[in-house]
Amino acid sequence: MKTQLILSISVVAAVSLLASCSSTKVQPDTYDNSETVTIFKIDSASTTASNEDSYSEEKLNSARSFSDKLLNKNKYDKKEEMTCFLTPTLGKPFARKGAFIHKNGTDLAGFFILYDTSFYAFYLAKNERASLVNAVSRYIRDFDEKNLDSKLKKSERAYGQSAAYEEFGIAEPMMTNFSKPNVYFGYKFLKGSPYFCIQVAPAENLAVNTKSDGAVKQSIGQRYFFTKAQAQALASFLSEENISRYYGSGLGTDLNDIQADSY
Repeated sequence: MKTQLILSISVVAAVSLLASCSSTKVQPDTYDNSETVTIFKIDSASTTASNEDSYSEEKLNSARSFSDKLLNKNKYDKKEEMTCFLTPTLGKPFARKGAFIHKNGTDLAGFFILYDTSFYAFYLAKNERASLVNAVSRYIRDFDEKNLDSKLKKSERAYGQSAAYEEFGIAEPMMTNFSKPNVYFGYKFLKGSPYFCIQVAPAENLAVNTKSDGAVKQSIGQRYFFTKAQAQALASFLSEENISRYYGSGLGTDLNDIQADSY
């Protein structure tokens, strides 16, 4: 009992230390919305999630060896540092460091970050990445044309929705939980400045029997906020042109389309 208590305290202390070290200072964008605002129409095509499961178990684990799966290793590659804003229950929005990531052997990419007391690896597949890139483009256009409205209800969902995939846990080596949440793209004004927003809905933890005692039943709801520069960096990283360099243009080729050699 004493050993478990000491271990729990150590884990919480480590997470708190990482949280304090991973925050950084980023200036929010200034925005003058005193002009007349034009309310834009939501593109219905971008709000429709694909019926295809882009996050099937076969796809996620196809490029990992048996030992990697057994030891929960090599789940993703960290490519470069990124930052975004988080909003605590009390207090001002603050910027936190994370990393852009790519899941080996797949078209999945996203970012890794500490949110509250857990680490999250957030992924989008090809079609969903395209939806996010389109949403960022619309946000920047509406920002530049002064079409953002601080009074618009549900502005955090203004640019549509998509499916997503997340892995999470209290420490990076212990991210054994996973879910397939719905995510929404939009914007939100914080302290007078508009941010591009990714809203992640809570979703069932698919890694465990959620009826068992002590099981983490679901991932928590999350909101990630990005300045124009941060949103542009995210869209640039998740573009098909960029991510295709990691997994190759041949990914997803139907094996039946490959011609056999004549002999």
